[in-house]
Amino acid sequence: MTALHLRVLAALTLLTACSDPSPVLDAGPPDAGPSVDRGDAGAADAGAADAGASAADAGGGCIAELTRLADGIPGAHGLAREPEGRLLVADSFGRAGVIDVYGAEPGVALAPLGVGGLRPAGLLVEGERLLVCDPSARTVVAYDRRTLAQDAVLARVDAWNVAADGADGYFVLTFSGNLLRVSSGGSVEVVVDRLQNPFDLAVDPRGCVWVSEQGPDGDTGGAVRCWTFDGSVMDAVDYDWVNPEGLAVAGDGALFVAETARGELLRASRGEVAVVRALDLPVVLSNDPARGELLLGTVGPDAAIYRITSCAP
Repeated sequence: MTALHLRVLAALTLLTACSDPSPVLDAGPPDAGPSVDRGDAGAADAGAADAGASAADAGGGCIAELTRLADGIPGAHGLAREPEGRLLVADSFGRAGVIDVYGAEPGVALAPLGVGGLRPAGLLVEGERLLVCDPSARTVVAYDRRTLAQDAVLARVDAWNVAADGADGYFVLTFSGNLLRVSSGGSVEVVVDRLQNPFDLAVDPRGCVWVSEQGPDGDTGGAVRCWTFDGSVMDAVDYDWVNPEGLAVAGDGALFVAETARGELLRASRGEVAVVRALDLPVVLSNDPARGELLLGTVGPDAAIYRITSCAP
């Protein structure tokens, strides 16, 4: 975990503690997943648009080609693409109450969206609504995408990330270490608790939810596991994790993981893990449903948003 992440986590912990005095429980060591082969990452320059890549051949390995879409976002956390093409970015580290907007073409910045709140984080575009997580304000709020009028407060929890559950509700990952399921009527069910510094979630069509955990300190003991809807571990990616963060399930069912501390973008599929790109501080991943592609956000001195344009075995 970077020093930047640690400062934000500490600040959010203080804000959350003011409204919820309950301590975050220690989950203990993560469950071990099946043994898989790993590849070695070569060096790659992620700064240029449509740059070449370094990758390892680990059976299901591939080369991730990146197209640079936006620059100058120091702390991208929430990332979503609207069906009409607009790219939405929540900068949890540098922009309070604002979501940055970019056009369908790379590099075209549009007027930002003012959504209020303290620190928008995870984003989800669903139909005509935009869902915004704000762990500091302890809310998941739905906005009308056209008017930005607040449609509903879906949950009052320290929400960090959100994903649709495929029915009529949502999975919410909280800053305090819980995976929740929130119904359309607002009822909240705890699926998993005692997660160790969870960062991202992605719903797998097999019927489980992938969750990345940064471990007890963000430097050791991370885990990437897929939890069934009743709270059992269905699958896990066995890798020498340091600080896994962003997750996304591609159209072919492969899981992409941003291993932030190692500077690796990984692809896990059918019992094999391959490093498909080496780059500085990859953090957030998201699906681009309109184009059937994935989006990637990095932080640090050369922070940018990319489209993953090709990664086929």
